[in-house]
Amino acid sequence: MKKIIYFAVTCFLSLQSYSQENALKIDRSSAKIKIDGALNEPIWTDLKPFNKFYNHFPIDSGITKKPIIAKAFHDGNLLYIGVTVIEDSSDYIVRSLKRDEGFDSFTKGDGFAIILDVTGNQNSGYFFATNIKGGQTDGIVSITNDNYSVDENWNTKWESKTLIEKNKRSYEIAIPLNSFPYKSNQWKINLMNIDAKRPQYSTLTSYSRNYSLLDLRFTTSIEIQNLEITKNSKLTLIPTTVFSLTENTNENTKSNDFTAGIDLKYNITPSLKLESTINPDFSVIEQDDQIANLTRFDLNFPERRNFFLENGDLFNNLGARNINPFYSRIIGSKSDIQFGLKLSGKVSNKFRIGILNAQTESTNSANGQNYLVAVGRRKISKSITSTSYLINRQELKKNNIENTYNRVFGLNLNYISTNNKWLGQLNFAKSLTENTSKNNDFFHAALSYSTRNWSGTSSTSLVNKNYITDVGFQPRLYNYDAIQNKTTRTGYIENFTEIIYSNYNIKSDKRDKNEHKFRFNTYLNSNLKLTEEAIEMVNIFWRKDLSYYFVNFNFNHNNLQFATDILKNGKPLPLDIYNTAYIRIGYISPPTNKAFSFQNRFQYGGFYNGDRFGWELVTNYRLQPWANLSANYNLNAINLKQYGKDTIHTFNFSGSVFFNNKFSWTTIAQLNTQNNNLGYSLRLQWEFSQLSFAHLVITDNFSANDLHRESTGIALKINYWLDI
Repeated sequence: MKKIIYFAVTCFLSLQSYSQENALKIDRSSAKIKIDGALNEPIWTDLKPFNKFYNHFPIDSGITKKPIIAKAFHDGNLLYIGVTVIEDSSDYIVRSLKRDEGFDSFTKGDGFAIILDVTGNQNSGYFFATNIKGGQTDGIVSITNDNYSVDENWNTKWESKTLIEKNKRSYEIAIPLNSFPYKSNQWKINLMNIDAKRPQYSTLTSYSRNYSLLDLRFTTSIEIQNLEITKNSKLTLIPTTVFSLTENTNENTKSNDFTAGIDLKYNITPSLKLESTINPDFSVIEQDDQIANLTRFDLNFPERRNFFLENGDLFNNLGARNINPFYSRIIGSKSDIQFGLKLSGKVSNKFRIGILNAQTESTNSANGQNYLVAVGRRKISKSITSTSYLINRQELKKNNIENTYNRVFGLNLNYISTNNKWLGQLNFAKSLTENTSKNNDFFHAALSYSTRNWSGTSSTSLVNKNYITDVGFQPRLYNYDAIQNKTTRTGYIENFTEIIYSNYNIKSDKRDKNEHKFRFNTYLNSNLKLTEEAIEMVNIFWRKDLSYYFVNFNFNHNNLQFATDILKNGKPLPLDIYNTAYIRIGYISPPTNKAFSFQNRFQYGGFYNGDRFGWELVTNYRLQPWANLSANYNLNAINLKQYGKDTIHTFNFSGSVFFNNKFSWTTIAQLNTQNNNLGYSLRLQWEFSQLSFAHLVITDNFSANDLHRESTGIALKINYWLDI
């Protein structure tokens, strides 16, 4: 009876307080708050509820039945948010206690999240989430190609505590206002509650579930009362030290190394930040997953260095699918970075800038390089945003400028329709390199459409052979011929089209929807001759517990223009026309409401002149809240007849034990027979202060063929985040 009265009173207060849905406000108060999750200070009683919450998944209409009460205020320095959620039971799901486990992991456990668009431009925003046991995730939300995604590598200091009292959950959150580049008190906000047991997602704003939870177009306007636009500057210092011992058993050599570096962040204004770095760590701690590469081209991996992450959406989304003129991991990959400077943020309500400069060291084999990136983004109208940029790589020899350079400049136009159904993009860029002045252009156009039942995207790119981006990522431009042993640049035209129809089963308690996709990917060379074509028909059958099974039919046409050694056995495939077809089937179990979950995928069919059998098994086991074990195994059995056959295995295992939210142990094991590598690492991570970490890492690498140890090492990395 008490629950019914409580729920009725809550709903009444919500309706009374927010009869004007678009008039949300956050008041200012000098109340003192202890972040403990209890929500027992008088201010939490005095504040009006934020708003009613709407169903988003699996039902995306109507107000959620469970009581979710969100309240907020600020004191000029911190934004405080308090949330109370009444669940049906005391059960919960948690996957990790570590910081920055990512958006995908967050949505598979119970928790609460905040999305803030402090500029109101719908192009970029901030994401803060805490799971039911206090594990934090934050990041920058931005448009990537035709959808919104979050980069969890961005970090800032903020506090949160959760409290579980039977079926009542309380979240108490404090976020520093100087974390945001705001120029006015008119912001946009969305809130989301994740109940992974059902699963059920609820949001502050009502919108169709065919849109991402991160979609900034569906944030609602909010006014931050009495917000000071001019604030004191903020200085952050992040010194880092790394001590490592390594042994190369192949060469019978040992080495020890001690490096020290520092990152500096200085808020010139609340919306404009100056950053610098000296000797940044490229990373002795993080490792990229082992992936079997069965293509002719390179793979890209995420950036993890602090210096390149702030306002990363300005720098990282300048191109199109697999054509990006700026890929920051190139900087410092061949020689160490001596220093870096970056100025980024909001200059006016409609204008953002990003200027980055980095210098690498000269070595015995290569001269130093200076990298400059300048980006300007302006909101032209409610629907159109323009971005212009310049990227410059300049070779230096003993600090003297050499006539070896690469420059790229371009202009992008992004379109967001007022009815939120359309996203569009136009790109033009040109590169300048010594001894090249023709065929150096890049053009791109894309348009995406989304409604509840129908969605689709189509994009066309033209890349001329001299569109050279030394600091970018566009592997298809470079083609290695394994017979002639040389690499040739070739221009191309690409079209990618995808159409999706979703048929929802609203009346069923178990079946969710049938999703049917048609994908068409075509490549022409500069003479408009068809070189590659991929046609894919995808059928996905979803259930309301987020499990699904799928069947894919694929047809590939490949007019191979360059001999390629897929198996790396010295028997390259010759130039020929290869037409192949294959099928993929799989089942993905419910990822949330069971301690054990798995994904099982199979593929069989043609592969160039032969055939390929593929099997992928992904498993996860939760021992909540103190441990999480996951493993990913891939098998590729390839038979290219007279050009050889091989069975490639890749395996990635990660097991984490969480002693608390600050201290954890992780074991990682990786196998890749394609690269003849077997390795493992043992990692102790201690967050001794907010965003200040000590990492102890032990690594071993072996030859996968004969288990011969190739290298071993131990490293201690300590960084300290100091706000002044």
